[in-house]
Amino acid sequence: MSNSARKLNERRRTILSLLSRDGNIHVAQISKQLGVSEVTIRKDLEFLEQEGLLERTHGGAIPIQSAIFNFTGTGTRTSNAEAKTRLAEAAVSLIQNNDTLLLNDGSSNYFIAMELARTAAEKNLRVLTNSLNIASTLAGKGDIQSILLGGILNARHTFTYGSDVLKQMEYYRADKLFLSVDGVDVKGGVTTRHAEDATLLQMMIERSRQVIIVADYSKIGYEGFFRIIPLSAMDTLITNRNANPEALEEIAAQGVQIITI
Repeated sequence: MSNSARKLNERRRTILSLLSRDGNIHVAQISKQLGVSEVTIRKDLEFLEQEGLLERTHGGAIPIQSAIFNFTGTGTRTSNAEAKTRLAEAAVSLIQNNDTLLLNDGSSNYFIAMELARTAAEKNLRVLTNSLNIASTLAGKGDIQSILLGGILNARHTFTYGSDVLKQMEYYRADKLFLSVDGVDVKGGVTTRHAEDATLLQMMIERSRQVIIVADYSKIGYEGFFRIIPLSAMDTLITNRNANPEALEEIAAQGVQIITI
């Protein structure tokens, strides 16, 4: 990778990190902070929006979770919704009647919830989640029992975490965990950008018979802020066909089933 490409990737990672921390960013502010032109920042935001990692606003951007919440209420559509819908369809095809499912907070799992609400009304499912958006999407949908794990609320990203959630998890056992994450990398393992969420995700993994990662191609070979598990601890990865083939080979070598859509 050239030096210019490394700087480009690092700048975009920094933008996502600042967005996660602050809940919104402004082009002028980021331009000054990173020492590049506003035109460059706008191009970065355009690229990241096309990847489904944020939503641009007038003069800046908001996190993808806020974009998804707006999608349910106002009709705003994320730029890669079609790709995420295909991943969700593949995930839902693995679900059997009477399954108990765990879905953590995340855009991939939100699309799974929408697909479940649309197609799985007769499967008699229980779905446990720490996501307000997912729980509300599934509430009252046929034979799906939606269970929200209560705890401290991350208001920016609408998920719960903390000791109360962990205590509740002790009472549950899931057939399948669909894990929405920020990075899947051989060296870094499975990672998230939310450190406060990591302990809960680790417990979800311990309490699940099958761990299924649903991640679009941009997450493959990317290492997020906080390590959750090594690759060998997951059973299946569902991702796009255009994910990095070398990275997929390395992941498969860890004993992980790869499903590409």
